[in-house]
Amino acid sequence: MKAIPTPAAQEPALIEIPASWFLMGSDAGQDCERPIHRVWVDAFLLAATQVTNTEYARFLEATSTASPPFWRDPNFNHPDQPVTAVSWHEAVRYCEWLSIQTARTFRLPTEAEWEHAARGGLEQKNFPWGDDPPQSLPHYAERWQTGPEPVARYAPNTSTATRRARTPPSANHPVEARGVTTSK
Repeated sequence: MKAIPTPAAQEPALIEIPASWFLMGSDAGQDCERPIHRVWVDAFLLAATQVTNTEYARFLEATSTASPPFWRDPNFNHPDQPVTAVSWHEAVRYCEWLSIQTARTFRLPTEAEWEHAARGGLEQKNFPWGDDPPQSLPHYAERWQTGPEPVARYAPNTSTATRRARTPPSANHPVEARGVTTSK
């Protein structure tokens, strides 16, 4: 069954994550993060932000899917907050729906792709911004008091020399993402 794309979904802004080797894992983390090991990740495109409540609401309405827990909780339902409490299976369904709506292929990132992107090019650091604890970040005491912050409020953890925003990607880049897609 081929669905006709509708304006129900909008293609997300995408960031190109370059192919490279990186050190995955953490000696200071959980057992499942050990040992640190070298991993190759092919280039891929990643959505510039998490899926927002606004974007996910389009999916819920179009598919008559039940809303996730906390959907009506005022601490978690601002339109620009990332959607929360969505299972892996629900996230996969969202990607499938988005793929049909946009006539492009979207999927979740692999664990290695996600960690590579989240590190923002930093190696062997405890956090995407370095080794300083979260409490050292500006305005930390005022942040996350009543739920997740709206997306795109702060600068990304990225090296602008190695990543380029694409909205939407051109036809010569067959890999798209919401979360991420296939490798280049």
